[in-house]
Amino acid sequence: MSHSQEHSHAQESQGILSPFLSKQRYKHTSCYITPNDLVLDLGCGSGGLKAYLPPNSQYFGLDSEKQWEGEKPHLFKVKVGDKLPKELQDKKFSVVTALAVIEHLKSPQALFRSASKFLNNSGRLIITTPHPIGEKIHALGASVGVFSKHASDEHESLLDKKMLANLAIKEGFSMIYYRRFLIGMNQIAVFEKK
Repeated sequence: MSHSQEHSHAQESQGILSPFLSKQRYKHTSCYITPNDLVLDLGCGSGGLKAYLPPNSQYFGLDSEKQWEGEKPHLFKVKVGDKLPKELQDKKFSVVTALAVIEHLKSPQALFRSASKFLNNSGRLIITTPHPIGEKIHALGASVGVFSKHASDEHESLLDKKMLANLAIKEGFSMIYYRRFLIGMNQIAVFEKK
């Protein structure tokens, strides 16, 4: 995870609509996770996605900063370049998620590369990210406290469907599902490892 991601999920509570946006991302993402999936959530924040997953799925989260209270044995603080915790080193996941993460990366390609290392041969990568069409609205909303100002300031680039698909192809993924939500301002893309 990059430094610019470190506060991405802490921003869930910043801005009037930020908690609502997080819940919408969790709901949309959980539709593509099945019982018995082994899930790795990159940029997990406080691990909120776990509550939306089907029974029998196993959830683990990584973040570059501890953003949760108490002990949560399924969440791990891991900085860029650090080794994975021993509990995760030998695991291959069926699903990797990155919710509201890719827009904070200087090199979005790196997200696909990392996900590929964690996924089993037929694994899926699920990404949510703001759509470029809403960039000005998001910036305006952040300036008046409706959205997280910190998140808005940290956006590196907003990617559309074609850009996401092209990044995926370069790293051996194919887009198997795409949809915009929240009146088109946000998007979800599901990729399958080839």
